[in-house]
Amino acid sequence: MNKSLAQNVPVNFSQHLEHAKNQITRETRWVRGEDFKLVRYRRCLDLLEIEEAADRLFEIEVRFRVIRMTIDQSIPVSPILKRYRGLAQTLSRMPRRDQVLDDAMNAYTAEVLGYEDPTDIPHEIDDFRNARTLAEKALIADMMVKGFAKQMGEIAEHFDYKKKMFGKGAGRSYGLSYLVFALWQVFHRYSDGTKAFLDPNHGYRGDFLELVTLFVFVADPGLIGNQFSDGFSERVRQIHLKREADIGLVALLDREEVGPEVVLEFMSRINALK
Repeated sequence: MNKSLAQNVPVNFSQHLEHAKNQITRETRWVRGEDFKLVRYRRCLDLLEIEEAADRLFEIEVRFRVIRMTIDQSIPVSPILKRYRGLAQTLSRMPRRDQVLDDAMNAYTAEVLGYEDPTDIPHEIDDFRNARTLAEKALIADMMVKGFAKQMGEIAEHFDYKKKMFGKGAGRSYGLSYLVFALWQVFHRYSDGTKAFLDPNHGYRGDFLELVTLFVFVADPGLIGNQFSDGFSERVRQIHLKREADIGLVALLDREEVGPEVVLEFMSRINALK
């Protein structure tokens, strides 16, 4: 669970679903006079030999797309950490004028402005722009730099924490795992085709693998393009072997409200299927 917290978990999963639905609809806006889902998933529906599955395929693609664009996205933490830690260190080492003179001038400027402590002076960028004297501007600028350095330090600490949680190893493709489990339910319900099987001469074959492949060509062809073809089919096979281990997994993301705790449970249950 700790490593899941370090990933790109969406807080507003339902909002992402609506965005994905709108994206897919726009991508198929050229379809006229027919349900766009029947056109979009035509080859999958031909394999299943039933059009009734079109709505379910659409819902699966919506969730698959959200997963691919959120928790499947690997955010490179190390360069982010390096950037903000470097900023914090640079700002903390900025050269100053004579400290005694600085303190005296700052205290005097604050007193003139009606403040007991120089740090009490408002120091946003508009305050700097509206300052009436050079001493006031210098004090506000100094306060802004100190505040910015503190913020950069806090950001660096956050990404340092996330980096430690990630650990080593490649990220898991939650999207493909979801897709195989979800499409297997569709295939099992609607298809009379051959089950997926392992051919000793030609590897993992069968109508289910074809369904997954046809669907991915529509939803995310790059997923196959990077691993074509035996590599992709082997990944599908490994996931498919676990299809009965957690039958309720897919239903987690079919809920009306999917909060971050549900997403984390989904990720944790996939992690448990190693």
